[in-house]
Amino acid sequence: MNNLIAPATSRRKILSGGMGVAAAASLSTDGAASLPLLAPRGRHDGDPRRPAEQVEDKRSLGSGEDAMAFSIKVNGNTHSVDVDADTPLLWVLRDVLGMTGTKFGCGMALCGACTVHVDGVALRSCITAIGSVGQSEITTIEAIGATAAGAQIQKAWLDREVVQCGYCQSGQIMSASALLARNRHPTDADIDDAMSGNICRCGTYLRIREAIKQAAGPIGKD
Repeated sequence: MNNLIAPATSRRKILSGGMGVAAAASLSTDGAASLPLLAPRGRHDGDPRRPAEQVEDKRSLGSGEDAMAFSIKVNGNTHSVDVDADTPLLWVLRDVLGMTGTKFGCGMALCGACTVHVDGVALRSCITAIGSVGQSEITTIEAIGATAAGAQIQKAWLDREVVQCGYCQSGQIMSASALLARNRHPTDADIDDAMSGNICRCGTYLRIREAIKQAAGPIGKD
């Protein structure tokens, strides 16, 4: 299996680049695509991360009677997408809008890799139908650094060197940012509750906890 991070590239170099921690969440998935647990379901069987040439029309995933144009707000911008009403938000973000920082992990809201914020609440985009979003504000890993909680979480992730393979980390960061945005002094129990739905196959849970505690410090001083 290929490594998710090229041997010549350090985690710190990736994380401190132009996209910050979002860059780590957007690493190559060439190796991940071969993992049995990453097999997609539904319309994407056998092809979870399709290259652009495999998508005849990246602005449209609609093929049934429910196909229609939806106007959605993502990271402060309004986008018009032509998809079926039951299309998961995850695939609209990845396949239609090209925002690949949000990852596919299980398709059943069991791993947390696809976590985004909808009106500030951490939700699993793999089971969130685009028809249910309405005019809610959607925030993804690509823009979380523009928020106070997100910026502190990203810095703490770097300081604590949380990331190993990086695949789950966009979801981890989104869940942690949502926690700090609503609770500036989380207890261990609060952290456990907020992060319990996010799986890290590399086992970085202790560093995740340490990073959240570090990030909570400066946020709680205002």
